[in-house]
Parts: sequence; structure tokens; C-alpha cells
Amino acid sequence: MASGITLINCTDLTVMGDVVNFIGLNLTGPLVIDNKYSHTTLNGSDISVTKTTDVVLDRTYHNKTIYLDATSNDITITWDCFNMDGVSINFIRKDASGYNIYITDVGTYGTESFIGNGLPYFTALTQYEAIPLTSLADTIYIHH
Repeated sequence: MASGITLINCTDLTVMGDVVNFIGLNLTGPLVIDNKYSHTTLNGSDISVTKTTDVVLDRTYHNKTIYLDATSNDITITWDCFNMDGVSINFIRKDASGYNIYITDVGTYGTESFIGNGLPYFTALTQYEAIPLTSLADTIYIHH
């Protein structure tokens, strides 16, 4: 039976029964925690994530690397400028398919843009190309 499990600000996790002394911080699943994680602490900002479908972002993705795999379909990244001011996320395209990757926003301000461009914005990312993004007020921009 799992024991000594502490989860802080975690969603969509499955902790297996043989896990002992595990601390999870800011983890967003789906993620299975099995016995290889016993006696460890896992911080969500230390984990990269692969997305193959549309993704709606929130503050829990701060300082994460998200690998985008558009092998089977277009992917739309939905940002939330209003609630993600100053959040930094690094995106890397994994595939070389002909599908596209777009950035949009939930639209709370009504004036959101990607560096002055309208949304949704076509990223034109190619395989292994990275794009580090953040936002300030109603603008999503590349941060270096």
C-alpha cells in the first residue's frame, strides 16, 4: 500500500500502491507514479511534456519544455495572457510532418496578440526548432 505520499498542486496523477515516500509538486498529468519514484521529490517545472493534440495552458506549465508532435494533426496552443502574465514556456517541434502548429489565446482581454500579430498565429516551426514564449499583459512574445 502506498505510504508517505504528499501531492501539492497536482492534477491527473495515478499513484501506484507500491510507492513510498514520494512528494509531488505542481505536477500536471496524465502521469503514473510507480515505485521508481519512491523516496523522491518531483517538481512539475522539472518535467518536459509531449503534446500530440491541442493544449490549453495554465500557470502550472511555467518553466517547462513542451515537445509538440504534430505527426497526425494540426496543434493549437491556447495561451491565457490574463492569468499567465510572466509565465515562460519553451516549445520544441519534434516532427517533420506537413501539419501546422498555431498559437491562440482564450481572449479575456479581447486585444491579445502574438508580437503584434493577430491570433491564431501560424508558428511555421520546423522539426527540432524551439520557440520560448512568455506574455506581458495582452501580448504573447518570444523571450530569449
